[in-house]
Amino acid sequence: MHTFTPTPDAAGSVALSAALGVLPLLTFFATLLGLRLKAWQSGLAALVVALLVAVLGFHMPAHLAALAAAQGATFGLFPIVWIVVMALWFYQVTVLSGRFDDMRAIFDSLGGGDIRIQAVLIAFCFGGLLEALAGFGAPVAITATMVLGLGVPPLRAATAVLLANTAPVAFGAVGTPITTAGTLTGIPATHIGAIVGHQAPFVAVFVPFLLVFIIDGLRGVRQTWPALIVIGASFAVAIWLASTYFSYELTDVVASLVSLAAAVLLLRFWRPRGAEEARQRLDAPARAAAQDLTPGRIFMAVLPYIVVVAVFALAKLVPSITAALNSATAKIPWPGLDGHLVDASGAPLASTVYKFEWLASPGTLLLIAGLIMAVVYSRFDHDGRFPLSVGNALAEIGRCFARMRWSALTIVIVLSLAYVMNFSGQTVAMGTWVAGLGAAFVFLSPVLGWLGTAVTGSDTSANALFATLDPTVRKAMTPDGIGYTLSDTVGFVRNLPTQLVEAFRSTLEEVADADVILHVVDGSHPDPEGQIAAVRSVFAEVDAHRIPEIIVLNKADAADPAVIARIRSKEPHAVVVSARTGEGIDELERAIAATIPRPDVRLELLIPFTRGELVSRLHSADAEILAEGYEEGGTRLSVLVREDIAPDFAEFVVEADAS
Repeated sequence: MHTFTPTPDAAGSVALSAALGVLPLLTFFATLLGLRLKAWQSGLAALVVALLVAVLGFHMPAHLAALAAAQGATFGLFPIVWIVVMALWFYQVTVLSGRFDDMRAIFDSLGGGDIRIQAVLIAFCFGGLLEALAGFGAPVAITATMVLGLGVPPLRAATAVLLANTAPVAFGAVGTPITTAGTLTGIPATHIGAIVGHQAPFVAVFVPFLLVFIIDGLRGVRQTWPALIVIGASFAVAIWLASTYFSYELTDVVASLVSLAAAVLLLRFWRPRGAEEARQRLDAPARAAAQDLTPGRIFMAVLPYIVVVAVFALAKLVPSITAALNSATAKIPWPGLDGHLVDASGAPLASTVYKFEWLASPGTLLLIAGLIMAVVYSRFDHDGRFPLSVGNALAEIGRCFARMRWSALTIVIVLSLAYVMNFSGQTVAMGTWVAGLGAAFVFLSPVLGWLGTAVTGSDTSANALFATLDPTVRKAMTPDGIGYTLSDTVGFVRNLPTQLVEAFRSTLEEVADADVILHVVDGSHPDPEGQIAAVRSVFAEVDAHRIPEIIVLNKADAADPAVIARIRSKEPHAVVVSARTGEGIDELERAIAATIPRPDVRLELLIPFTRGELVSRLHSADAEILAEGYEEGGTRLSVLVREDIAPDFAEFVVEADAS
């Protein structure tokens, strides 16, 4: 069976391979920005270039490259396009029913007529809801018209709604950017969501202040700051908690509703100063008379968002329902591709298995929530004032697909491009080269995200293009089944200045926290012993000199045998390898297995279903799973863990079964 292994130096060197790998992206940018082609056309041109680079530059068989593109396109259609269209349709149900106008009126009535608070609630809180349910620019377009309707000048309104979208966009369209990044990198989406959820709050806290500053300057901030703190802080806390313990798909929904509720509660006891003066400064029209919003109409306007939270909560938090939904998932080894793409050890790549989660997909859950609302709205139409038939709601699905056809085509093409680049080794080459830039990558990484979002118009598409550049870790396993993680660091140089040591501190700290150091030495270098001494001096500076070390003498195929013999005589824990030919890799794996700490502390655990991240951790490099099952209280595990992490699970320890 013919196989293909993506490698970062397929073109002869990492630098040259990275230069070839970037050609599809350059094509995308050049055609979109230079030739002014449409996004799908630029994506198609980039896909053609990616296929040529994969075949000619990275020596990927043409049929495997084509199959990779097909799998990417399929993933783009389902679940990505499915989620996006269903999110848009769910929003359209509220519009067709006329209940969206009541939602607008609700925001108009909040804040005691303070145009600044109303703008924050609309752009930030309600915009977050729309980002969660629709995404792809819809929140900005919708909230911009609403903020303009308040009387905010056009330029200020546009700037405000764009800035307001920065906090929730990472979790937009029911977490689609997170889902995409997880699929492409192999990192569990829940882990990515939790990490993003620990970063986004620091942005969310300040966004309301920026919005008011743009609308009414420092005076407005001074007059409204209590409300801004409550809105921003509640949004931030909810992001943190929802992404970590609940569901990354619903993070924006939860955060938006929590911040809105917190604002409403505050405004019952406190009113900002200078509301009328601010209206005059903005030359806004006088406050319109409040609409006849009865409690029933308010409830029906808010009900869709309650329903979607309830549907997702049942699907994610009730074990029996979660299991039933997941049981319908079809895992399809991609024909002609699965088993033919392998890693350096010869193991098939897991990413060639396509997961058809037709029932558990967020898109399907949104469909269910939308159908519930369509039935409810058709039965309770407020004496014909808000007419909506189930048939009209269902017909809107087709109209949403038609409305999104070009965006959908762009998503499909970009995902095809991403899969070809990933499976051929193009992104591996770029990632390997970029990782060698050291501290510069810290600044380059967000720039890539901004650029990707700018040219694709989508955080999801940007993640598809660039998500695999960041990870520099790889899971591996010892011959007897113990998992461990390999983490690449910045390369070291002789006499590394103290300033650079500080600049690289975050990367070098990974070395100090390692269980084993694989010290890779260029065997063909004129002075490999000097290289070893230089690196060890850096180890001493970061307090890593006491960690077990394996000298990995690379380039055995090009090194002088006398040099290799001399180093081996000085370094008893040296292993001679060739990354190009594979020589010595088996010996290196055995050396790692013999050196890494072995899990030897046995624990009986009952971990609540809400702490799924701990179960995932145990399935990674930290433990050996002896037994696993499910009980009413959570996941029951019998595990062996390393002594250093055993305290992390102390609160979940239970007595072993008598049997």
